[in-house]
Amino acid sequence: MKKSLVKQNFLKKKPSTSASSGSTPADATQVFAFSGFPAQSDPRAICELINERLRTHLGDFALEVIGTVDFDHFAHVGVRYKVVETDALEAKIFELKDHWTFQGEYLNTVTVENPELFIYPALHPPAVLAPPEPVHHAHIAPQISGVAVSFVTPASPTVAEFLGETPAPQFPVVPPVPGFVPVVDKHQAGANVVLNKVAADMAVDDDESDNVSEASEVTDEVTNKDIMREIKTMAKQRKHDNKKTRESARVMIAEAVDPLWGEIRSQQSNLVDLGKASIVHDDRIGRLESQFAKLDVAKTGKFNPNDVAHLRMSFSGFKGDDLDDRVATLKAFMEKHFADREAYACIDTRTTGAWNDQKVTGESFVQFFCRGARDRALKAVRDGKLGENLRSNKGDKLTVNRYRTDWQRGRDWAMRKSEELIKAKVETAKLKVKIEYVQTKDERKITANGQIAFLQKRADAHGSFLNDFSELKLP
Repeated sequence: MKKSLVKQNFLKKKPSTSASSGSTPADATQVFAFSGFPAQSDPRAICELINERLRTHLGDFALEVIGTVDFDHFAHVGVRYKVVETDALEAKIFELKDHWTFQGEYLNTVTVENPELFIYPALHPPAVLAPPEPVHHAHIAPQISGVAVSFVTPASPTVAEFLGETPAPQFPVVPPVPGFVPVVDKHQAGANVVLNKVAADMAVDDDESDNVSEASEVTDEVTNKDIMREIKTMAKQRKHDNKKTRESARVMIAEAVDPLWGEIRSQQSNLVDLGKASIVHDDRIGRLESQFAKLDVAKTGKFNPNDVAHLRMSFSGFKGDDLDDRVATLKAFMEKHFADREAYACIDTRTTGAWNDQKVTGESFVQFFCRGARDRALKAVRDGKLGENLRSNKGDKLTVNRYRTDWQRGRDWAMRKSEELIKAKVETAKLKVKIEYVQTKDERKITANGQIAFLQKRADAHGSFLNDFSELKLP
């Protein structure tokens, strides 16, 4: 039977009661995974990528990448963490959610039920996040849930080495062929070598002849001295031939080996460039494509049909944080006017702030099942003036309108924030400047003594500072 991998969403699971009560050992660990990688992704590449991201963004936590596994048509990268750090880790991951992407797509974080399914890819054993040190000898990976994986292969360059942030390991230094060294002046050398000096007793004759001069002619009786002279002549000839053969062999070897070393170094450079290009293609280009896709949506200035705001009817003006009163008020309103006309999905309140520190606003809403139902209900409210003198159960005066989209809220925020920054600059300079808000059909702007300080066109997501305020930037 196939084991289940995912237990639940890591960022949505309920806090552990045992961890909060202090009964969990300080060294107790659990595993979550980054999910959403393509199923056939290179395990080593995505492990290196997650290692890099964890070192950069979550270096304060004790985290350990334990390997990868393909499950439900996606690849997952498992990360071991300490149980006592769960809450802080969840908050940090949520805060940096825009950094967990791969090839332009957002990654999900899930809690792992069976960490033994993860296998760390060859070439790098799993290790606690620390600056990597290239090694070139055999490794034995630590056991993961009782399974040991052996590696007997040289380590490959890390992501940082690929991108040039740390020097990549060079080819091993090969000692020169005995008897010659590289030539500095290549124009003066027939081969790219010069011969080292040899011992005095091994020196070669300076003459160009291949033969050694013979001993003097024997005219008298052949004596032992004559025989010895002939033997010495033959020995000298043999030594001369050996030296010349050795020199010729050295030059031939140099002529053959030197171009090979040049080609090897060229191939090394090409491999490093290809590795860098692969990282850029898989990660940086993907992130840029994702950003440009967002810009393309923003430039249209049209509504996003997938924005949930198009399903909501807004009721603003509530005071306090009594959510039960809000639900009761809106429920009574809907039953009174739309009991037999339009069904709705839910009643809720808009909140702001971090996921674990939500604060209610003065706006609540009724969410319908489709945009058409919302539009019909809103038209009925306006035509029948159903929202006039509408009050909550506590007496708060309410206003009924469309629920604003994220696009609209972002544009309104940009106008408010830009006005704050412009006024702050004017006050710092202690100048008397008249700041005005001007709106036309196609643009909104803030002027300073009649000069445009901030301009937001109809299709702009935020807008831009101009003229004397061009150095200001929205946060």
